[in-house]
This record gives sequence, C-alpha cells and structure tokens, in this order.
Amino acid sequence: MHDPQKTNSLAFLWMGALVIMPFVYDSGLIDPVTLSRTLLSVITLGLGTGWVAIKSDRRSALLQSIRSTPIVWLYGAFILIGIITSRGSINSAEATASLLKDSLFLGLFILMLSSIRPGTVRWIALSISTAGAIFMGYGMVELWEIGSFHDLDAYQIRSTLGHKNLFSSAALIALISAVYAAVEGGKIEKIISVIIAFLSLFFIWILQTRTVWLALTITLIALVGLVTLRKPLSRLLARIKTVHAALAALIILLGVSLFFTSADKEVLPSLSSYEENQSQGNYTIRERALLWNFSKDMIEDHPIEGVGPGHWKLHFPEYGSGIWRARQGLVQFQRPHNDFIWVLSENGVFGFIAYGLILLISLFVAAKGALSSESSSEVKKLYLFGFGLLLSYFLVANFSFPRERIFHQWILHLALAIIWMPKKAHTLKRSHFTWPTLLIMLGIFGFSAFVFTQRYRGELYSLRMTKNRVLSEWAQMRINAERAGEIPFYNLDPVSMPVEFYHGLALLNTGEIPTAIKAFESASQIHPNNIHVVNNLGASHQMLGEHDKAIEYYIQAKSIAPYYIDGTLNLASAYFNGGEVGRAYTVLRENEGLFVNDKSQFDLYMKVVLETQYQNTWESLNPNTEPTTIPTPTYEQLLDVHKKAVRKSEDIIDALIEFIISE
Repeated sequence: MHDPQKTNSLAFLWMGALVIMPFVYDSGLIDPVTLSRTLLSVITLGLGTGWVAIKSDRRSALLQSIRSTPIVWLYGAFILIGIITSRGSINSAEATASLLKDSLFLGLFILMLSSIRPGTVRWIALSISTAGAIFMGYGMVELWEIGSFHDLDAYQIRSTLGHKNLFSSAALIALISAVYAAVEGGKIEKIISVIIAFLSLFFIWILQTRTVWLALTITLIALVGLVTLRKPLSRLLARIKTVHAALAALIILLGVSLFFTSADKEVLPSLSSYEENQSQGNYTIRERALLWNFSKDMIEDHPIEGVGPGHWKLHFPEYGSGIWRARQGLVQFQRPHNDFIWVLSENGVFGFIAYGLILLISLFVAAKGALSSESSSEVKKLYLFGFGLLLSYFLVANFSFPRERIFHQWILHLALAIIWMPKKAHTLKRSHFTWPTLLIMLGIFGFSAFVFTQRYRGELYSLRMTKNRVLSEWAQMRINAERAGEIPFYNLDPVSMPVEFYHGLALLNTGEIPTAIKAFESASQIHPNNIHVVNNLGASHQMLGEHDKAIEYYIQAKSIAPYYIDGTLNLASAYFNGGEVGRAYTVLRENEGLFVNDKSQFDLYMKVVLETQYQNTWESLNPNTEPTTIPTPTYEQLLDVHKKAVRKSEDIIDALIEFIISE
C-alpha cells in the first residue's frame, strides 16, 4: 500500500526546480527567461523519468495516474490536434517547438500526478511561495535602483519574469500559496508564509495590474463562497454532472473569448501616437482590444484547423499591422494577450475545446471536492488550494500570456496535479504498459533536450547578430548568421526576425546583392509577413536596377503594413526611378496622412517628384524649349499647387498646367 501522507523523493525534485527557477536568467539571450527555464524543465523531466524508471513503486504509480485521470487523455488529444493542425505549417521549426513544449509539460504533469500526495502539498506550497519571494527580492532590488516612488513607472519592475504583469501574477500565486502554507505549516513556516503574503500584497499594490486585482478579487470571492455557502452549493453541484458543467462553461468561455475579440476597430485611428492618450494604461487597453479583434479575423479565416501551433505571430501582420507600435516594424507582436484566443487562433476550435475542458473540468472537480461531505477537512483544504491556484491562473490567462511563461506553466500543472492526485491509498499493480510509457516519456525528454539545446545555441547567435547590426559589423554578422543557419530547429529569433534576414542584411551591406536576395527569399519563406524582409527584397532589386521587381515587393510590403512609412517612400522611389513619376506622386499623395508627425521625409521626396512632374509638364506644353530656360518655381509654390489639387480632387497634371499658364 502506498502511504498518501508520505513525501517521496520525486516530489523534492519539483520543489527544488521551483526554488531554482527565479535564478535561471541568461542575459546572453534576447529573451533571457523563456528558453533557459524551458531547458531547466527538460532537465527536470529527464531526472524525474529516470528516477521513476529505477523505482518499481513509482512506475506503478505513474501508470495508475495516467489510467485514472481523464484530463491526461484530454491533454494528449490537445497535443494530437496540434500535430494535425501543424500540417502544412509555414515554419515547421516553430510548430515543432510549440508542440514539444506542450508534450514536455504533459510529461511533467504525469510525473507530478504520480508523486504528489496530500502530505507533500504543504511543502509544494512553501516552495511556490519561496520562489515568489525570490522573484520579489529581485523586484526590491529594482525598486532600490529606481530610488523613488514619485512618478514610478511600474513597467520598470519586472523581476526576472520579463514583464511586470507576469511578475504581478506571480505575486498573486505566491500569496495564495503562502496562505495555504501558513494554514497547514508549523510555526516557522507560518511566520515565513505570513511575511511572503504581505510582500506579495505589497507588489500587487505597487505594480497596479488590473488583471491581477480582478483575479485576486474573483478568486477571493469564489473561495469564501465555497467555504461559507458549502451546503447550498454542494446540493447544487451534486445535481450537475462534471462533463455537463464543463461543456456549459466551455460554451460561455468561447462566447467570452469571442466577445473580447469584438472591439471596435474604429479606435485604430485614435492610436496615432502614445502621447495622444491619457495614460499608458488606457493605451494598453485599447491596443489589447485591437489584438483580440484582429485575432478574431484570423479565427474566422481558419476556424477549424487554426493557423498552426506557434504560428499566430507569423500570421498576425496580415491582420493587425495597423496597430501603432507595429506600423513601422518597431514591434512584432508575439501573442494576443489572451491565452484562450491564442489557442483558438492556432489550434482551431477542437484544440480550443480540448484545452478549455482541461481547465474547466479541473475547476469543477476541485469545487465539488471542496464541498463534498465525503472529503476530510485536510482534503477539502487541498481542493481549495488547487482551486485557488487554477482559478487565478485561468483569470489571468484571459488578459495576459501565462501559457508562454515557464514558471506559470509549472504552477498550472502543479495545480492540476493537486486537484487530480489520489486522495486515498491505493494498491499498486503491475502492467505491461509501464515500460512503453516510460520509453515515450524518455523519448520526449531526449527530443526536447536536442531541440531546445539547439534553439538555445541559435539564440546566442541571434543576440550577437543584433549587436553586430547596431555596430555595423557586417562581416561578423555574416559569420554569425551562417553559423546560426546551420542549427536545426531554429530559424526565427524571439522577436520574429528570421536568421536569414540577418544573413541577407550582412550581404547587402557588403555589396553582394544577388546573394543577399537569395538570403532574403529564404527569410521570406520562414516568415512571409515580415515587412523588413519584404522591404529589403524590394531594396535589393532596386539596387540592381530591377524596378519592376522592386515595385512588386514594395507593393507587397504596403499590403502587409499599410502604415509603413519606409515602405511608402520606397515604393514612390521605385516608381520614380523606373520613370513612372505620376505613380510616384500618387503614392505620396495618397499616403500624405502618414507623415503628420514628421513631414521632413515627405517634403524631401515630394520636392523631387513635383519638380520633375513640373518639368515634364512644361516640356509637354513647350516641346521646343531648352531645359535650361524652363522656369524653376520654389518648392512652396509647387506644394501650393499640390494642396490645391488635393483640395479640388484635381489631377496634378491639370493643376500644373493651370499654374504654368497663369505664370
């Protein structure tokens, strides 16, 4: 018989990984957090699977956990749906990495499920709150470096989580865990936990993240309700089957997700600049509403199959490049700031159903367990703890991206393991399927170790290339790009720039234009909606005098990013250099509104175009006139002609003829 109160050695592995995680931060990467902590998770999976393989009682517990837990099968279905939807993906490396990350956490979840027992949870809670305290320690250092609360910009406080909203949600997780550890722990644990709880509240207040305030409020109300309204709620839930409740909640979740995507696109023009908005918070809300809205367009185009795992960021420029921070290519959005919209976009409706059911069924099971008269007081507290962690995660996931962050994924899967773990002793049985199961998990570990190690190497080169670009070290950039290009399962950096783009840029700047074009074409296959790639393809053909080909790429860049200033000027330039002065003028005229904040570039291009158009018009009216005798009006005069033509919706040629005759 297995003792449910005994803490086995495998559980200490999870505790150790949690406490280590805040220190895992590699400044040698563009994203110092995600990939390094993914590798920590890979190592943990390998150690855990190896330990289970040599312990017979652990092998039996592992298989029983898989057999007795329905969401394990739902999780497997979710990954299978992802594999199906990844067929024909633009970028197989990104799809593989996304699917492998889900498989990695499924393996970790199964190991957690087979090793965590009621007597272990207080230590797990203390480990989570300790990890939160370490994160907050880094936050304290950041506060100390700022030195003043006056006009404090909360976005400066990120700890080692990379984003202040995720730091704030980690503080919420630490708060919930600290409360449980204080209730269940000994005297020293209570003191430590109370300190961590107050520290968590302090950072939640400092960071002023509305999502976390909302999650804290709703989670607190739900937990109080489960405790104070136990009898009526237990009678109500006793009449409802778990699957029926989860399906109903899933329909509501789908409706809420689609409601989030129904923001009015009319707010788009108002996001013309950050300064025009009353506050950064207001700007963020409006921008996020647009992310959801344009994601809805993506979902409507790919409702069943989705765009494929890891592919939201590759397709989004087709839909949302008009959002202010994306207009000039300064920002390439990586996720929609709503995990459910994210899953629906990438995995389609069936993937969304599987993912949603995993969370909703688990929430319902936790609520029923906390209300059940058959549960002991200790088990009810376990269910309440798991419910609190999962509900807070669920709420934050509606407005942020914890699905991307490794610490939050650990908390999610620990919460699921706490909710679904066996609460009673069970008899261990032998099975013929134990070793095949372990071999599959070892296979996931081995493949994950290879893929994510290669991606880690690739990110090291990506950071070097970004530094080379800033310093104009083109020869070194070429070397780094060629080395990065040889790495399997890595072709896109964390800000969605293809490795081959850097290669092409290095070649372009050293005069090897035909070879640069080939590199940019390879980059376009990796990310066809990257405006920098398409724009540089146009520039390369322009440098070779291939104006028609350049125009083709510049038009493509404009279709991807209609507000892209460089693309507008380049298109006008390509038309002008190809002898199509009228089309060059039309491009500038139709896009003049893009230059409201800075007219210098517009005036530079428009001056050349109007002067040439004026000269051509004069020569057509006076064919025998020597060029040296043609009058030279000032740019201000020509600009007045242009403004008059715009005002009267008149062709510029007619306006210039009228001007020439009047002169």
